[in-house]
Amino acid sequence: SQLQQIVALSTTEAEYIAATEAFKEALWLEGIVKEIGFLKQKITIFSDSQSAIQLCKNPVFHDRTKHIDV
Repeated sequence: SQLQQIVALSTTEAEYIAATEAFKEALWLEGIVKEIGFLKQKITIFSDSQSAIQLCKNPVFHDRTKHIDV
C-alpha cells in the first residue's frame, strides 16, 4: 500500500492509477530478474475493478479521464 500522488475523483481512477503504478514497478523488477536469469514467464497484474481493467485495455480520453496523468 502506498499513498497516491494525486486525488482521484472516482474509484475507477484510483484503481487505474494503482494498476499503472504496479505495472511500472513490475517492469522495473522484470528488468532486474531478467538480468540474473530467473524470469521464466510474463508478469501478470490482477485487478478486481472491471472499469479500471477496461480503461487499461482502452485508455480513451474523454471528460472523465483526460486529467489522469500516469
